[in-house]
Amino acid sequence: RFSYKGIRTFVDGNASVSIPGVYWKVYNYIKRFICFPDDSYLSFITLWVMGTYLFMIFRYYPYVWLNAEKGSGKTLLMEILSNIAFNGELITNPTESVIFRDISNNLIAMFIDEVEQLRKRDKDTYGSLISLLNAGFNKAGVVKRTESTGQGGFVVKSYSAYSPKMFAGINEIDDVLQDRTVRIPLLRKKDDETVQRYKERAEIVDLQRSIRDDLYMFALLYAKDIAEVYHAQGDVIQ
Repeated sequence: RFSYKGIRTFVDGNASVSIPGVYWKVYNYIKRFICFPDDSYLSFITLWVMGTYLFMIFRYYPYVWLNAEKGSGKTLLMEILSNIAFNGELITNPTESVIFRDISNNLIAMFIDEVEQLRKRDKDTYGSLISLLNAGFNKAGVVKRTESTGQGGFVVKSYSAYSPKMFAGINEIDDVLQDRTVRIPLLRKKDDETVQRYKERAEIVDLQRSIRDDLYMFALLYAKDIAEVYHAQGDVIQ
């Protein structure tokens, strides 16, 4: 989703973005439409989105769990984030094929809404989703599935489960998944809180394209430096 204009700018050697500049551009975009209980949550979400363009550098990438009240804007938040995150996809009714193949093939940042409804509606798909979530925060995480060869036989295939993921739900999640997750509470907007109504009008679509281009250039320009710092500090972090 890197625009032609953005690609030409980078290839021609004219790319010039700063990390603080990209941060505030993403931060202010989200703040236009969503109220958070505390600005620290907005700061984290902003950095998390930036990190989706670099996640393959890291050994682990935490999930975000939107532990949200009804009417709090959780679906809206995932919609506006999926338009700027790396290969973002908002999924409300995933099939098992989407859950495994799309992540393994396209490294999508997956935004999953209505997790509880999926558990009630399709227990097999929900089980596949939990299997993927339990493995997919770790770069080494894979899930295996038995598939037909089309010739009467079966083979075991491994799919990479690793990618950024955000999911929304009201109920508690199990302890294993909580260890892989950063919890973000979302509350209903108060009467004295004002945000803009989100509509995909031309100005917003152009802004999203501009943000994505800046994020791609941020990753292309700074990924090597960030990777060197991360790996240099690896022993200390571990």
